[in-house]
Amino acid sequence: MAAERPSSRGPEADAPAERQQAESLAPYLPVLSPSSREAFARANGFRRERRADRIHMEHLLAGLLMKRDGPAQAVFSECGLTSRDVSVRLRGAGKQAPEPAGGDGFAFRVAPAPIDESTPLSRHVREAVEAALERARAFGDPLEIKSRDLLLGMGAVQRCSVVRAFGDVFTRAPAIVA
Repeated sequence: MAAERPSSRGPEADAPAERQQAESLAPYLPVLSPSSREAFARANGFRRERRADRIHMEHLLAGLLMKRDGPAQAVFSECGLTSRDVSVRLRGAGKQAPEPAGGDGFAFRVAPAPIDESTPLSRHVREAVEAALERARAFGDPLEIKSRDLLLGMGAVQRCSVVRAFGDVFTRAPAIVA
């Protein structure tokens, strides 16, 4: 009897459909605000540029920081960080870091890419979006995950190395964007 060969399609191809859907943007897409959709489009562009299999926390962080005058920019600026500091800390954590585009703010050389129900999310990003969803639910109808909810949701994923690399920032974030 021959041994069963592992699938050449990768581990995700063999995963149950519910797990694949839960690790995609599908369940959250209807409740994302326009600014959250933009953040995910930038995150997806960064992911594709770096040939990553799914959106990871460093991609989402870059996407949130690129929103001009957004909550992530406010928090990181208040903490005295620049786009170069963000890239240095991400590299120090062994993560992919976007190239700063220069100028003021948190401009990175990242082009947005379209998002849809199949946009893949890492486990940590899914946990961050779940935390953001819980936060958004606390504010009632209409249910909408805003970019500040995503930022604060990221801070809830304490075992993530990106969150740990910016622990000082995520600790101060609730007081700055609340």
